[in-house]
Amino acid sequence: MIMMSEFYKFHGRGRGPAEPDSYFLLETGEGVVLEITETHGNCEFVVGYCRKALADRWGVCCLEPFKRASDPALTRSWAKHCPTGMFIFRAVHFHIVSEEEWMQRSE
Repeated sequence: MIMMSEFYKFHGRGRGPAEPDSYFLLETGEGVVLEITETHGNCEFVVGYCRKALADRWGVCCLEPFKRASDPALTRSWAKHCPTGMFIFRAVHFHIVSEEEWMQRSE
């Protein structure tokens, strides 16, 4: 099991400590990415990955987000990029994780 360090927690639209007119730029350095997870009960699910995001009190805009895609036999994985970006309004957690080889391959 890989332990992840929580980098930022978005509490959901309109909730949390952020002032109404402030925003945060979440950005990673070389060799790491932001992993976005969502919690349901006792389980945490990976929603996607990105290298940069803008967060304010009302939502998070993930810039150049991607998800993991695999072949049917699960022998090869690659990054499937979302061309329009990803907007999140529900509660999510951002973790800093090491970049893996599959994240550098695209479809």
